[in-house]
Amino acid sequence: MRYCRCCLAVEAASAVTLPDVQVVMVDPVVAADGESYERAAMEAWLRDRGAVSPATSLPLESTALVPNHALRNTIQGRVSQALAL
Repeated sequence: MRYCRCCLAVEAASAVTLPDVQVVMVDPVVAADGESYERAAMEAWLRDRGAVSPATSLPLESTALVPNHALRNTIQGRVSQALAL
């Protein structure tokens, strides 16, 4: 599987889509590096690359992924607004 750092890392404050492919995130999570990722993409990254941050290439202190409820709520709100147009 091929990975692109810009397709995995997403800043919660400014984006709800994965750059380059413009796919809306479905299950955003926060990794130990503090970045938000799509759960499926990050789980594949961890499985294939190990505990290394896609954003910094530094080792992750933990492989735990925490749901990013704030980003998910933002995404759901924007999708609802777009569908109402």
